[in-house]
Amino acid sequence: MGRLDGKVAIITGAASGLGRAGALLFAREGAKVVVVDVDAAEAEQTVAQVTQEGGDAFASITDISKFDQVQAMTAATIDHYGQIDILWNNAAVINALYSSLEEITEAEWGLVIAVNLTGTFLCCKAAIPHMKERQKGCIINTASIAGLVAHRPGRAAYVASKGGIIALTRQLSLELGPHNIRVNAIAPGSINTGMRNKVARPENVTFEYKRNDADVDALRPAEPIEIARTALFLASDDVGPLTGAILPHDGGKSAR
Repeated sequence: MGRLDGKVAIITGAASGLGRAGALLFAREGAKVVVVDVDAAEAEQTVAQVTQEGGDAFASITDISKFDQVQAMTAATIDHYGQIDILWNNAAVINALYSSLEEITEAEWGLVIAVNLTGTFLCCKAAIPHMKERQKGCIINTASIAGLVAHRPGRAAYVASKGGIIALTRQLSLELGPHNIRVNAIAPGSINTGMRNKVARPENVTFEYKRNDADVDALRPAEPIEIARTALFLASDDVGPLTGAILPHDGGKSAR
């Protein structure tokens, strides 16, 4: 018996890193998984890994910042599996990582907000009616400790998007509680994925920033599977009525 037997989970950003680890873990625990991402090749690779392990999954190539695509993804999930039990809003971009606020262009700001925050909103908007109809469901949002405490300079867009996700999580937990829909968020610190390595530090950075002890996780960076296990806990029935929670998973960084 798996902890997610009989459940259908949509996981965004599941082509790599944390999302892929979550897709594999959820499938091992009995869930049927919809692998959502804009990277078709890597999304199909996640599906291939799930099926190789005996799981059930399909890929939906979706730009979550576009509501028509999100609606199509949700409809495909219902057509394929007949229900939506779990929505894990995990997809994110981390552009404009080294730009001071006055240097961030409207396009850079708009992209980060569109994917990280608006994408979370749109996926919730599309999935919630199906959950309300069945009077049950679980939404997990990947936030960040950057949305809880001030972060190093150059990350205003990312911080704003993650702070918005935390506020949205709390609000939705109140709105959806009467419908037996739980809404929680994970706020990771450093994770050993390739996401940040894809963003090169520009040569024209106008500020200098020296790392200090507050930038380093008190224990160590987390592995993707460790964050995924936290999501599994939130997705399972083990948590009972837990909702509106923001769980820092940052090796103690935000405790300082």
